[in-house]
Amino acid sequence: MSEPCKESVIVPMNPRGSYSGGSTPGSIIAQEWFCKRHRNVLISFDKGCKYTNSAERPSLGFFYNTSRHKVTHRFSIFDITDDEGATKYKNKFLPPWRRELLETSLRPGEQRTWLLIGKIRRLDEPQDLAYFGKRRAQSFVYSTVGSELTYSEKTTSPDEFIDDVIFRCVVSGTEKLREDDLELIMWALIVDKGGEYLERQRSYEDDGKRLRLDMLMKNSKGEYVVVELKLDEAEKDALDKQLRPYMRKVMAEHGLAKLRGVIVARRVSAELEEELSKTSTDIHFAPYGFTFRSGCIEKALFH
Repeated sequence: MSEPCKESVIVPMNPRGSYSGGSTPGSIIAQEWFCKRHRNVLISFDKGCKYTNSAERPSLGFFYNTSRHKVTHRFSIFDITDDEGATKYKNKFLPPWRRELLETSLRPGEQRTWLLIGKIRRLDEPQDLAYFGKRRAQSFVYSTVGSELTYSEKTTSPDEFIDDVIFRCVVSGTEKLREDDLELIMWALIVDKGGEYLERQRSYEDDGKRLRLDMLMKNSKGEYVVVELKLDEAEKDALDKQLRPYMRKVMAEHGLAKLRGVIVARRVSAELEEELSKTSTDIHFAPYGFTFRSGCIEKALFH
């Protein structure tokens, strides 16, 4: 009987999310949250693996944070397989942002590898690739070291992630809260609740006018939802000149009879509020706000 393979796999991945299309195909934190909810997650790479469908597959892997240029997380590998093998996991461990990929056939000459992973843990001390004897990791690479690195059992919750986004804006001398930050918060909510983040900031033509779609998602019920974001007050134009044209465009593209529209803002103008009271129930205004949590401070000061 052969000895189990002592190699590990190092996977490059965006720390937070990829916003160039699709949901979050390369986000360490998205995998972490999915694992917390479902125990395991199925990830994929456009590269063949020498251990596909092999009993000698590595049992340990690492995430290389492409923003920090450090190896920051470790994970356990339970299977390495191809498209056919991945289908047996799709009902339990395939995230919504990878469903379309699994359904897309490979072209001649293409290769794809699926890893079923779990137990994603943050390393106590992030490491350079040089520690693993590697210089770069555009796609996954192999290493024979790393099992000795210590790690934390604690995972980041969506609430902590959102709190970090807000705190970064509050303490920065130059960085104010932007619509991109609000979008990042929305992404965290969508991923945590099992939704599918489909598109962002897509420009298109409507009756000769150039428009830009803020966000398109699917909720956990499979319903399409178009989202218009406003940092401050939402005016009536957000409905007439933005959300409604977006909704018409998405309905035509996806062959939908109806879909939901949501305007997210700090407050709503009286004119928009009146208009929404008369419009269909498929369009909603959702205010957002931030709360200072003072319970622990009050306890320390007064009890």
